[in-house]
Amino acid sequence: MLKVFTTSFALLTCSWAVAQCDLAIANNSLVLHANGVLPASNQPVWVCGGLTSAQVSGNDNTIAVEAGTVFNITGAQNTIYLKDGCIAVLNGQANVVYMAPTAQILSGVTGNTINNCASVNYDDTNAPANGCANVGIDEPEAIDLSFYPNPVSNELFLDL
Repeated sequence: MLKVFTTSFALLTCSWAVAQCDLAIANNSLVLHANGVLPASNQPVWVCGGLTSAQVSGNDNTIAVEAGTVFNITGAQNTIYLKDGCIAVLNGQANVVYMAPTAQILSGVTGNTINNCASVNYDDTNAPANGCANVGIDEPEAIDLSFYPNPVSNELFLDL
C-alpha cells in the first residue's frame, strides 16, 4: 500500500509541475507591444515577442513574455513565464519564474524561485483583441487585373 501511495503522490506532483508551465492569457491583460517601461501592480501583463528592451516595474503581476524578448523586471512577488529565446534580467526579489529550455535569466539579486519547464505554452483564447497574437492579414495587397476583350472570337481574357 505504501508503494502505491508513494507512486501516486509522485505522479500527481509531476503533473502539477508540468501544468504550472502553461498559462491562460487573461482578457484584461495589459499588453506591452513596444520597447519601454510598463508600470503595473496586481495585473496580468502580456509582453510581445521580439522586443529588445521591455520592462515591467511593479509587484504582484502575472507576466507572460513571448519568445525572443529581452525583458527586465524591477518589482517583487511577480509570477513570470518565459518562452524560448527570452533573456530576463531580474532586479527584484521573491519572483517566481517558469522558463522554457532556451530562455536565460540574468540576476544580480537572490530570493527568486526559478522553475525549468519542458516548454511554456500560452492559451490566448480569451486574450485581449489588441494582444500579441498575429491573426489575420498583416496588410492588404492590391492585385493588378487586366481585361482584354476579343470581339472577333467573342472572348474575354483576364490577366492576373
